[in-house]
Amino acid sequence: MTMKLKLIFGVTECKSTVQDLLIIEDVSTSVGPRNYGKMKDFVVDTIRNISISSKKTNVAFMVFSDTAEVVFHLNTYRDNKTSIMEAIDSQTHTGGNSFLGDAIKLATSEVFTETNGDRSDVPNVVLLLTDGYSDANEDVRSSIDGLKAKAEVFVMTVTDQVDNTTIDLVASSPALKHVFHIDASETARSIKNVTSLQICTDHMGR
Repeated sequence: MTMKLKLIFGVTECKSTVQDLLIIEDVSTSVGPRNYGKMKDFVVDTIRNISISSKKTNVAFMVFSDTAEVVFHLNTYRDNKTSIMEAIDSQTHTGGNSFLGDAIKLATSEVFTETNGDRSDVPNVVLLLTDGYSDANEDVRSSIDGLKAKAEVFVMTVTDQVDNTTIDLVASSPALKHVFHIDASETARSIKNVTSLQICTDHMGR
């Protein structure tokens, strides 16, 4: 996203960007109930700070473990932040294996489509919360380029032990700007910048 500056009156005006945001939660056994609780609380707090409406940010939500599931699409709760927060808050830690590749394929084929609310004129952003472990790494490698072609991918690691190789593969480049840890002091601010980014225009007199 390019930030354009126009100098006219000496006043700074800011407006929130519009985006289609997909949040993907890893609910597999390796994440664990305690880390999952932190993950869910973080996501709900993140949603609370986003301007959500049909003309602003739209949100979709997925979970994955043995299988991947779209809990709701970009156009399911387009004008209802409360329903989004309730749907995310009601999600539980199911446990099971971790098929990250299936989640990536489903996001690419089903979430970012016009039928399910994807808007062609706004940026697509993915926030993936995971430890990076997958029971089918080949599926991750073969499918991630398709998702990256449609969206900018940010990864939040949620455990102390993570698969850095897979995380760096999944995240958009550079990884330094697209990978965060849930317990890092700067993460909340960084994710807020990603999901509630403002473009500011400085106006100065001539």
